[in-house]
Amino acid sequence: LHKATSSAWILQSYPLQTKTISDYAAAKVLSTLLGGGMSSRIFIALREEKGLTYSTGAFFPTRALGSHFVFYASSPKGNVPKISTAIPWLVRKWKKEKFTDQEVASAIEKVLGDHLRAHETTLYRSWYPGWYKTIGWGKDFDSEFRTALRKVTPEDLQKILIRLPAQAHSVIVTPAK
Repeated sequence: LHKATSSAWILQSYPLQTKTISDYAAAKVLSTLLGGGMSSRIFIALREEKGLTYSTGAFFPTRALGSHFVFYASSPKGNVPKISTAIPWLVRKWKKEKFTDQEVASAIEKVLGDHLRAHETTLYRSWYPGWYKTIGWGKDFDSEFRTALRKVTPEDLQKILIRLPAQAHSVIVTPAK
């Protein structure tokens, strides 16, 4: 794709279905650990160590019938080929590595803090329970999610990561000529 943008954007998406609240919580923690800010593994690997990107991240959107685990990066157009091969390489590498208790605990605290902060306004204190009920998760999902988050282990993250398929769906947006 070509858009009026000054940098290129690379998105690599892996289909991922979470059938239990424990799996969903683990996927949220994993997306934060791998791509949630400047201390995330993808930021360190692609920005700090290689200097390939302007920004990086990962996310796992909340969906009823399956979702995608998405990695993204913005960079100069010339770095697109390197990043496009680096992300799947990193995923394969991380599938073989162990997560530390400390990095998992930090990611859990960030997810929990973001979750609580997102519920501070009257609008979202109503919207979230309505959304969860709409997608079939029930009105008590918020409290169940917080409980499940606190139980996530490094092994849980590894199980989610291993479930990502070998091949990602890729979208590359480059500056229009």
